[in-house]
Amino acid sequence: MSLLTSGDTAGTLYRALYLGSGAARITVRAGQQNDTLRLVRLAGDTGYTVGYGWGAPQTTGNVTTTVYNAAGTVLTTL
Repeated sequence: MSLLTSGDTAGTLYRALYLGSGAARITVRAGQQNDTLRLVRLAGDTGYTVGYGWGAPQTTGNVTTTVYNAAGTVLTTL
């Protein structure tokens, strides 16, 4: 699991990479703001899932990224 962020006063772009199977949802929590990222998967069974999304301007350095499977079980947290 890795997360890259970039942004300014207009908002923050989140890019997450999860290496593993079964990812159905990736969320990012920065302060009180919760965002669900859009997922992209390569064809076949590569084991990579990428999430991306645009959120509110980041006001804190504390960001939590969580990956869930289709049943809502947490697979990993960063």
